[in-house]
Amino acid sequence: MMHTLKIARSARLPRLAVLLVAVAGLGLAGCDDHAGDPKMQIGANPVLPQVQQYLMPPMRVAKVVGWGKDETPKVAQGLRREREVEAVRARGYGEASGEREVGLHAIAVPVLDGRGELAAILGLQGPDRFDAEARSRALDPLRERAARLGAALST
Repeated sequence: MMHTLKIARSARLPRLAVLLVAVAGLGLAGCDDHAGDPKMQIGANPVLPQVQQYLMPPMRVAKVVGWGKDETPKVAQGLRREREVEAVRARGYGEASGEREVGLHAIAVPVLDGRGELAAILGLQGPDRFDAEARSRALDPLRERAARLGAALST
């Protein structure tokens, strides 16, 4: 008889443990960072949180609208980089070192079509070993290939 009682108790323990974990989980799920002062939530008139209809509130995404025929985008004054763009135009190439990602270095040249307009950009990027000296060595071959690409695009 005692043996049967031990087996019955041991079968109930896993169920009890699961039940306790579930109750504790539900209790913790009700907690959040915006719960407020616990003293305000106890008593005859506790402050209750706002009722929410959804698990996640509905999101509103702006409608995507393209530019009109004669419209061009306007860049805010603080975001303009005219000096930088003019310097790149004067040099004939652009260079970035660690701007987007630490240890990433890049160099790029324009690919101009037969009318002298920008058709594409040809660039190289690499890790720290693609240092200023390596970028300098890569510049002439990069310009040569950009000119060949531009010629191919113009035919």
